[in-house]
Amino acid sequence: MIFSAIKRLKTIFEPDPPEATNYHLHLSGARLASKVQLRQLSVLKHRTTAVVAIRMLLYLIFTLTCWSYVGGWVMALWLAFNVMHTLASMKSADDFFNEPSMDKRFHYWKNRTLQMILVSGLSIGFAGFYFMVPDNVIVEMILLAMIVGVTFGSVPLYAIWLPALWIFVPATLLPTILKLVLIYQPSLFIALFWTLILFLIIFYFGVRLNKIYLQGIYRSFEREFLMEQLIFQRQKADYIREASEMAISARTRFFAAANHDLRQPLQAMGIFISILQGQADQQAKPLIDNLSKACNTVATLVDQILIISKLDSKTMKIRPSEVSIR
Repeated sequence: MIFSAIKRLKTIFEPDPPEATNYHLHLSGARLASKVQLRQLSVLKHRTTAVVAIRMLLYLIFTLTCWSYVGGWVMALWLAFNVMHTLASMKSADDFFNEPSMDKRFHYWKNRTLQMILVSGLSIGFAGFYFMVPDNVIVEMILLAMIVGVTFGSVPLYAIWLPALWIFVPATLLPTILKLVLIYQPSLFIALFWTLILFLIIFYFGVRLNKIYLQGIYRSFEREFLMEQLIFQRQKADYIREASEMAISARTRFFAAANHDLRQPLQAMGIFISILQGQADQQAKPLIDNLSKACNTVATLVDQILIISKLDSKTMKIRPSEVSIR
């Protein structure tokens, strides 16, 4: 029973496998997984700049609001550190998209991104632990609002790539929860229960969002594959059409040259036959007439072949006209 419950929980928090498509059939499992992770990291980096800028704005609002209650060099250093980390995150996103050999340095960028996300989460967690002033409702409310807003607001971003979500959420919430437990000292069971419920809710929605993102990535891969196939088939059709036109043109030139070369001996044969018809006796005249008919048949056949070749190459202009059927 315990194992079945664990298995059921695992199916809830793991994305479903993607549907089989034509694109997936052309890639191995490792290659497809690598391309998916690279696309996830690219989308994450693309959206990081706006998110860290909004997050920095929340840090400034919290600092200005709570400076009179907390203040001190620790808060100044914390704010300066977040400013530098925000600038570093933006610079990292620019360097990522300017990387010339991303496939070879993917593991480097993956580890670097996870490290920066962990540092960002620990910075928020540090604020929740250190700046939480006991018996100061204003600071507690503003600080909790900032931490909850940053955490839940970052779920749609980090749900694109689940390792980032697994790292960021505990780093932001656990220090804050620990400080609240130390201040209000609830029972261990209640603290663990509500902590577990909170993490399950966040991870559940994160995994569901990750499934949606994955389906979108697979659909984009499939569209790219179909577009490549369409371009390839179009180029193939253009090549076949050009080859066919060249073959027809070459055949037309051949038949035109053959017709020209055959007409001269046929005309000579006609002249010789007409001479023979004037000099032949009655006994040889039927043979000469048959020879003349055969020569005329060959000449007609040559003309018909030339006409057919012109029709195939569409070089002959057809001019229809009205005629009387009678």
